[in-house]
Amino acid sequence: MPDCIVTRVLTDQRGRATGVQFIHGGKIFEQKAKLMILSAFVVETPCLLFNSADNRFPEGVANSSGWVGKAFMPHSSYDVYGKFDEEIRLYKGTSVLATTQAFYRNESQHEFARGYTLHAHGSVTGSRQGPLWGEELKRIILGYNYYGRITMGRKPDQHRDGAGRSNGRLHQGKSPGCVSCKNDMLHHGQALTATAR
Repeated sequence: MPDCIVTRVLTDQRGRATGVQFIHGGKIFEQKAKLMILSAFVVETPCLLFNSADNRFPEGVANSSGWVGKAFMPHSSYDVYGKFDEEIRLYKGTSVLATTQAFYRNESQHEFARGYTLHAHGSVTGSRQGPLWGEELKRIILGYNYYGRITMGRKPDQHRDGAGRSNGRLHQGKSPGCVSCKNDMLHHGQALTATAR
């Protein structure tokens, strides 16, 4: 069934997963399963386990250790697109065509710890204003082979203490370190794209 949102994992008296509860069209349903694989990435998987708490699992399903939702390391990314004069067809080949960690370093002048990785990717271009139709869609499709993309990825921000060392607090958002790192990534991504053109 499409357009469903799973809200909790169902368990039996032995504590084994037996299916899921989900919402479809504003109504709640249950789907039983002989085998269940929970694979909803680093944020939604812990949310589902926490939301599945009951009398047997007051801290959430599969959380007897208390570690659900902790010690994970996702990364954020920002993309810089460039349109080139000649066709480059970056979509041919592997999804990441080149990688550099030249910017993955500790430098005291930055407000962020460590750095980030730059990847040259195949490109997916389009409009951020919504669906494309007619001449605008034709223009984007005909220009597709001329676009390149640099993705700048990093793990959540590790804040520094007074001595410039990472203090172990991880955040992702609008902290000075996150903003400083994002600006540094965009600066280098734009400079590399301009140089390549």
